[in-house]
Amino acid sequence: MVELIEEKRESGIYLTVLGVGSGNLNDYMMEQIANKGNGNYEYIDNAKQIQKVFTHEFGKFFTVAKDSKIQLTFNENTVDSYRLIGYENRSLENEDFENDSTDAGEIGSSQTITALYELVLANASPNEKFAQFDFRYKKPNASESQLIMHEVNATPTNISNSSENMQFAAGVGGFGLMMKQSEYQGEVSKQMVLGLLGNSLTFDPFGYRQEFVDLVSAWQE
Repeated sequence: MVELIEEKRESGIYLTVLGVGSGNLNDYMMEQIANKGNGNYEYIDNAKQIQKVFTHEFGKFFTVAKDSKIQLTFNENTVDSYRLIGYENRSLENEDFENDSTDAGEIGSSQTITALYELVLANASPNEKFAQFDFRYKKPNASESQLIMHEVNATPTNISNSSENMQFAAGVGGFGLMMKQSEYQGEVSKQMVLGLLGNSLTFDPFGYRQEFVDLVSAWQE
């Protein structure tokens, strides 16, 4: 089945996988099939989720960038060490970044992708380069990738001074560490997570952020 999906993918047919209801769902298998088909994997367990996927987020089914890869190179003078939070099944070898035959992720229209890193900072000049951000992608009908390069020179700041989107993403990441009982959880707590999420509700047109806040609030540690 995977071979068939990969064959059709090369002809421009992308596969999206939906898990409906509850119970006997093989989450790992369905996600991997969607990955091989350059599509999305969605889990639908109520009518509101149907509206979210097929109305409010319908644009992501139209791929605008395929085989998208991100490579961050931190400046050793400003960063002592780093850890990517999550994405364990998305990591690539360094040499795969420039290899156009390596299958990678797709980005849909109006879709954004967030990756969180935990950093241990070094004592360095505030004007020194922080990291190099490289993004490589192919247009939907292209076989050769394009490269976008960007230097990150922003001075690290307290999370309370960051954008609402960043605070919300940090809250979701923190809750994930708690749910997994991660050894890297540190001082993350339910109160801390709710504080970050509560500061991120100014723009929430469909109430999805509030829905997540309610879920965290109902969770018992």
